[in-house]
Amino acid sequence: MDGTLSRFELSWPFTTDSLTTHPVVIAEPELLVPLERFESELRDFVEEGDVAVVHSDLHEGQLIVNRNRLVAVLDFNEAVALRPEWDLGSLLYFHGQSCLDQVLMTYTKAPQRGKLTRLAKLAAVLSALHHGNRGVLLDKPHRIEAATRFLVSALL
Repeated sequence: MDGTLSRFELSWPFTTDSLTTHPVVIAEPELLVPLERFESELRDFVEEGDVAVVHSDLHEGQLIVNRNRLVAVLDFNEAVALRPEWDLGSLLYFHGQSCLDQVLMTYTKAPQRGKLTRLAKLAAVLSALHHGNRGVLLDKPHRIEAATRFLVSALL
């Protein structure tokens, strides 16, 4: 929990603010009920599981590819001790399900992929909530729009 809260500002469900005031719910009110259904799973995800040092901000700007092969990962200034599935959640949030599927094909054997996909989804939902909040704090509405789009596709 400490690692999560040090990396991600207090965002629902780890704040006393009502979910109805969250930017993504304001942008898309139909997200309220599905997000509320996820609350206990999101809390459990953060409070349980093994912890590792993770990048926590994997997106296309951090990945250097040459000849269709990953050759470098950049920008570890936001590395933090979290569940390793956070990085899988970043891949899902920023790059979509097909990217996550490709990584999991090489990352682990088939029986583990379903569980890791589910955990990556929880991390991606929390990342989307974080990015929605940051969109307001940084006055970057495109972040709210991207977070809302992701959550609509993942939950509705």
